Amino acid sequence: MRVTEKDDQLILRTSWTSFLGSILFGLLFIGFAGYAFWAMARETVLTCTRLEANEMHCQITQMWLGQIVKQVTVSNPQQAIVQTQHSSKGGTTYRMALVTAQGKVPLTDFYSSDTAADRLADQFNQFQSDPAAKTVSIDQPSSGFVFIFLLIFFGLSMIMILTIHYDTFTFDRYRDALTFTRLGFRGVRTREESIADLKTEVRQFRGSKGRRYYCLYLRLASGDAIKVDWNASRQSAAQEVADRIQEFIRPGTHVKYANA
Repeated sequence: MRVTEKDDQLILRTSWTSFLGSILFGLLFIGFAGYAFWAMARETVLTCTRLEANEMHCQITQMWLGQIVKQVTVSNPQQAIVQTQHSSKGGTTYRMALVTAQGKVPLTDFYSSDTAADRLADQFNQFQSDPAAKTVSIDQPSSGFVFIFLLIFFGLSMIMILTIHYDTFTFDRYRDALTFTRLGFRGVRTREESIADLKTEVRQFRGSKGRRYYCLYLRLASGDAIKVDWNASRQSAAQEVADRIQEFIRPGTHVKYANA
């Protein structure tokens, strides 16, 4: 929070650094959600055809919302295995992969926490070991849970970035007015109120970890309260700004300019 006093005006502004940082943070969230939605909400189909006893042709097709987005050709896979990945918190995720002479080809670009990889690998290995089987089609649909989770995550990210704003409070003693301007993605909104009988108020809140923080409110004569979008970690810091506002608008502490 920046506080500037000049002539008959006291101006409070939220930090540009915080405003731009919040925008960048929101865009990163949206980018991550979009990429995850693109990469993980796909249906994958493995189709294999046995041309001869020792010759097999396979194709991995990935579809997103019914559209083919990636196709990989695999020649003569020897077997299917389950690859695992371990997180730093001890969790394990899985995915199926085909073993070829050139290396391992994963069925998906990501690992999943469900156990479908074992079933898919068994299904392919059963086909591989049966010379009489000519074709096999193995389908790994996109997870409905993942789809819903990513959709919610993307929606929350959009809400977060659309609600980011930059506020300016201008207390004008000459006009006896408070002008509140909010700049956001939905444009610029301006509100003007009288500073007659305006009172400041510091409220205490507790964060998710029990830590206390303090918010400054402007209580108008009409009874409405405007929250100054700034949270102080110390009560004295919030109270100092509140007292400065109250002293600035106190009647008799200034002489208004006369019209020329």
